[in-house]
Amino acid sequence: MTDAPDGAPVIIAAGNSRLAQTAVSLSGPAQENGWRLIILRAPSCVFTPGIDSYLGAECDAHNDAALEYIDQVGPEAVAVSTTMVLHEGPERVDRVTEETVPALLGDGVDVIALRDAPRIAENPVVCLEAGGTAEDCTQPLDRGTMPEGRPDAAVLEDLAARTEEDGGGEVLPVDLLPITCPRGACPPIIGNIHVMFDEDHLTATYMESAGPEVERQLEDAGFRW
Repeated sequence: MTDAPDGAPVIIAAGNSRLAQTAVSLSGPAQENGWRLIILRAPSCVFTPGIDSYLGAECDAHNDAALEYIDQVGPEAVAVSTTMVLHEGPERVDRVTEETVPALLGDGVDVIALRDAPRIAENPVVCLEAGGTAEDCTQPLDRGTMPEGRPDAAVLEDLAARTEEDGGGEVLPVDLLPITCPRGACPPIIGNIHVMFDEDHLTATYMESAGPEVERQLEDAGFRW
């Protein structure tokens, strides 16, 4: 959570550990603009309130409590992963877009639609510690898993069109794949900062450095702090 004065506008990010790491990219812009960022996370628990998760009752209860907290706080914006990258198969649209995102938009809450983080075949830290160079430890992005275009684009466009017609919050897509795996290659280090700390998670330090890019994408989507 970022420091902010009482009564400051609020962004709540909700999801699993991968979402929590990506959401760190919002911390710098939020702090600089006087907003409070709150991150609600549970390991491996994808934020899909009202939809039974594969993890069972504990994850479902966490999601219900997270949604209740969001309703109580009444944030100006909520950040969620609207795509999902599993260990097998192509990236797909996250089910949070089915009920939760439309409901938030209908309540006048802006939704920051974060694209899920990539997964890579091998731990880049292990590769570097074994003596590999940054070039040796760069891994290709599997375009069969994560294509250049995000798979939820049409869904987000439809949601944006509906809210424009009926009124409500804004849909704000953010895609950090171009700066985590530029030109289809996933280097272990960019700008002297480790990008991922294992096969599945971005580092908080690299996500902090991504703040200016997140701010640019949000402003391009029409968001105003």
